[in-house]
Amino acid sequence: MKNLLIIFALLFSSAGSAQDILSYIPVDATFLFSWNADQVNQKVNTRQLMQQESMDLIFQELVQGMDSIQQEEYYNLITNPETYGINSLQPMHLVGKNDERGSFYAFIFPLTNPSLLEAFVARQVTVFGEQASIEEFEGYKLVNLGSYYLGWNNAVGIVADGNPAVTDFDFGVYDEAPYEYDGEEEAPVEEIEEMDEPAEIEEEVPEEWYAEEEYTEEEVPDVVAEWATEILTRSFGESIRLNPYYLSAVAKPADAHFWIDYQQFMAMGSGGLGALGGGAMGGGMGMGAFGAANQFLVDLYEGTYLSVALNFNQGALELRTEMLGDGKMLEVMQHAYDTKFNRKMLKYIDGRYLLGYYTIRFDVEALVDGFKDILYAAMAEMPFYGETFNSMMDVVGIIVDEDALYDLFKGDIFVGMTGVRQVEIPVTSYEYDLDFNPSEVEKVIKKQFPEFLVMTSYGNEENMKKLVRLGESFGMFVNMGDYYEIPSSETGGSTYLAMNDGVLIFTNDGGLIEDHLRNGLDNSDRLSKVHRKNLRKHVQAMFWDVQATWRAIEQTDARESEEELVGMMEKMKDRVESMSLLTSKKVKPSIHGTFTLNLTDKESNALEQVLELINQVILESSGLARI
Repeated sequence: MKNLLIIFALLFSSAGSAQDILSYIPVDATFLFSWNADQVNQKVNTRQLMQQESMDLIFQELVQGMDSIQQEEYYNLITNPETYGINSLQPMHLVGKNDERGSFYAFIFPLTNPSLLEAFVARQVTVFGEQASIEEFEGYKLVNLGSYYLGWNNAVGIVADGNPAVTDFDFGVYDEAPYEYDGEEEAPVEEIEEMDEPAEIEEEVPEEWYAEEEYTEEEVPDVVAEWATEILTRSFGESIRLNPYYLSAVAKPADAHFWIDYQQFMAMGSGGLGALGGGAMGGGMGMGAFGAANQFLVDLYEGTYLSVALNFNQGALELRTEMLGDGKMLEVMQHAYDTKFNRKMLKYIDGRYLLGYYTIRFDVEALVDGFKDILYAAMAEMPFYGETFNSMMDVVGIIVDEDALYDLFKGDIFVGMTGVRQVEIPVTSYEYDLDFNPSEVEKVIKKQFPEFLVMTSYGNEENMKKLVRLGESFGMFVNMGDYYEIPSSETGGSTYLAMNDGVLIFTNDGGLIEDHLRNGLDNSDRLSKVHRKNLRKHVQAMFWDVQATWRAIEQTDARESEEELVGMMEKMKDRVESMSLLTSKKVKPSIHGTFTLNLTDKESNALEQVLELINQVILESSGLARI
């Protein structure tokens, strides 16, 4: 997989966008990454960018162990692929597939002259000192290059790799015991017959003999070769061209595109879960629960896809995301996102020194009901425990008043960093006279801390007060009349909890609580029009002002206490201005989102700046940083 990714990365500079080769991509691919270099080349000179020092380090990793002639030829392949029969006017794809055989990957690229590629391969097939052979099949050719396969037909070439599935251990529990014995009666003892003569002593057979005769290893099929063959012959069934959701997602132009089948992709990370929870297991509560959880994920993600379109713009990097399909997950999220923003929160957000914020809102009842229906169905099918679970949930439904919970928690939350505040902290120190007698000295030092604000909406105020009074009874809060104080001995400051007009507020800004709880901040001090619009028009919104954050860090003692954070921020502040994430509240027929990375250099393309940053990071990690 490593060599496959290196080749794919280095060949990005030569891929283009005439006719595509989507017919070689299975419709049920787990993921697909496509690079549209023709569009990118209209923005930047990618071949020039690939000449950076870091690209040379990557190239050296690829050709490690090769002689000088082989290295020169690989360099020519990367810098001038047309001379090797590779069509540089069509896009290239990296596809992944996860199934019962294992996890597989393939880098697929178009050809203009397969014979030129074959001639190159024939000169490069020496593997581990032995000569590899190019196998010829009907309509395609394939060669095993040790850790991966390289193949081609008249239209495309591929580099294929993969990992076969690990055989699941049989945890089966058998109901029938081989013997029935209650422990009370004596076990019958067979009478031993008299032997007229000693039995013939058999010659001891060496252990190796048994290993050779009894445990002959069966030939294991090469599933990676099967995967490569399926692509080259298009024998995998339908292609991704027949997926209407994919065609809809790629209709909009993009420099690069990433496509994910949610169900297949999630299975790659939880492949062992199904084995633990399925089949004849069912004999333990834990294992049955694993099976139900796995079935829940299968039902939830089935028929749901994620599309990510990447665009390198002048001074900004943009990612457009879209969740689409006909699966239950999309349906649940569409109902959950059908909610309104609580505008009462806006009057408490100080926008003068804003560092950043994150907010999300959803309909709690719609979210719980959507997931609950899928989970209940999965749990009900759990061996031995399905009926018990149904009965248990009936009892829970009687005890828990779901409507009261939905009315209490509205499902929205805002978390913001609104600046830096100064806190006076009393400190006790000691001074010594000439005879070294200590005396206590009280001093007050001033320190700066980030100012935060957390808010959420509530419905039933009386029930919310009950929860707050419960915290008060445990000594967590101190009742100050209109609000509660939470003393902090570590910082010398305090945090505050307050309720007003359906908004629960948690902050360390004492001025906001003491002076503006009822009417909010002055209009001139609140968020700008752009931020207010983003909060109202999106069910999820994130904003981070990198430059303001750096200025805030300089006011604190973070340089001494958070060296890693300061080091990261010092690198970012010269390149990144801000970043934002927005998820539209218009969620039908699909859920749209946009992530934007705004860069400080507005004159250069984002790809140039990103590759320059990657180049610098690679050089630093290799001890070759520029001076």
